[in-house]
Parts: sequence; C-alpha cells; structure tokens
Amino acid sequence: MVSISRSSIIGLAVMLLVAVPAFVLAYNAQAIETAELNSISRGCSAIKQTLSQLQYADLRTRTYLGSTYESIANNFVIPLNLRLVKLNQPDPELLAIQADFTDLQVKFRSIYTEYMRELDGLINIDCSSRPEDFYKQLEVVRAHRSDLHEATARLSELVDRQYAAVAALKEKLSNGS
Repeated sequence: MVSISRSSIIGLAVMLLVAVPAFVLAYNAQAIETAELNSISRGCSAIKQTLSQLQYADLRTRTYLGSTYESIANNFVIPLNLRLVKLNQPDPELLAIQADFTDLQVKFRSIYTEYMRELDGLINIDCSSRPEDFYKQLEVVRAHRSDLHEATARLSELVDRQYAAVAALKEKLSNGS
C-alpha cells in the first residue's frame, strides 16, 4: 500500500495550480479553438480526476487556513486589543488591523464557499460531450481561485502588520512611554 504524505499532497496541489491551466488548454484570448476542445474531450477523465484531487487538497488547505485565521483572531488579535482597552491604552493601528482581519475572514469564507460551488459545477460537467461549457466554467473557477489567493495574501499581510505593530508597542512600553 502506498502512503501519501502531507508534503506529497501539498506538492501535488501546487503542481496542479501551475500545471492544470497549462495542461487543460493553452489560453487563447479570442476564442477556444477546435483542437483545444478536442483535447478537453479526449482528456476528460484525467482532467476530472486531477480536478477532484485539487478539490480534496483545497478542502484540506481551507480547513487548515480557516482554523489558523480563527486562532490568530481569537487567541492573539482580539485578546490583546481588549486588554489594551481595559488598560485605557487602545492602539488605533491594532484596532484597525483587527477590523480588517475580521472583515477579510468573512470574505475568505464567502469566496471559498463560492469557489467550491463553482468547482463542483465544473467537475459535474461532462467535458467529453460539452468541452466548451467545461472551458467556460473553468474560467469562472480560475477567477474565483484568484480571488481566494488574493484574500489569503491580504490576510497574511495583516498578520505581518499585526506582528510589526505588536513589536512597536512592546518597544514603546519597554521604553516607558
């Protein structure tokens, strides 16, 4: 029996992110060509299998990221701001980060839900008989995936800002200001 490690799954997901769009078909800005439609039809089962693997990897990643974002908010960001408010020393930067982080968490969940709904729709299209519809739906899924990537990048930036703001606050408090 073959054992699949977590790094193998993550490696596969990264590979699929890069390879699937190129493998499925080369993008043509004007219209999808007959050869590309034929390529989709011929490779339909392999494409669907790859998309199912991507869906599974994305589910695991979403679970990990979602719980990480919840932990950051509930164990670090919110308690620190509450404590600063109780000490009558609220930090406007930290409060702004908390508001942005909370808003982006909601957006992340919403975007992910829509992405998975669209990905399910893509997987359910019979690409061997409807390759053009499949391709159109693939473009929709790619757009949602791009939005999802943007949301996770923005959340990561906010975590970095939170770290920098806490370090500055620590420095300020240790200097007695």
